[in-house]
This record gives sequence, structure tokens and C-alpha cells, in this order.
Amino acid sequence: MKRSDKKRAVVSSNIAQLISLPEGQYFDRKSARIHLNDLARHICAFANASGGTIAVGIEDDGKVSGFKFDGSQDIEEIQRCYIF
Repeated sequence: MKRSDKKRAVVSSNIAQLISLPEGQYFDRKSARIHLNDLARHICAFANASGGTIAVGIEDDGKVSGFKFDGSQDIEEIQRCYIF
């Protein structure tokens, strides 16, 4: 197996895990269409609790929508998300 094939397999496995995890106190899925202020509120909530993981680009129903759909935020904008 080529190195790039192994990397794709790992990424696919990670995405499958994120889709199958139940949302709760330590894990949440958010659409990439989320407004940045709303995303910042979720980040603050996790920071004020015990931490957690937010998977952006996966809908609540588990569908991977990514960042290339109409209305999606640019991934660079999400990376620069300022919390006020």
C-alpha cells in the first residue's frame, strides 16, 4: 500500500469515528455554514467546561458537508475565528 493510500485510510477512519460519535458534553458536530460568532460561543462553552472536540464540516445528521458548499465559511475564516 502506498503512503498516500495509508494516509487516506487513516483520514477516512477518523471521519467515520467523528460521524459515529454521539454528541454530548465533550463532542459536537457543526456545519461549516455556522456563523463565526455562534462557533465562538460553542468554543467558549467547551473551554469553560472540561474541554471537548468540535467537528466543523459535519452536519448534525452525520452527513459530511465540508467547506465547499454554498453558504459555508472559508476554512481560513474559521481558523482565524476571534473570540470576543
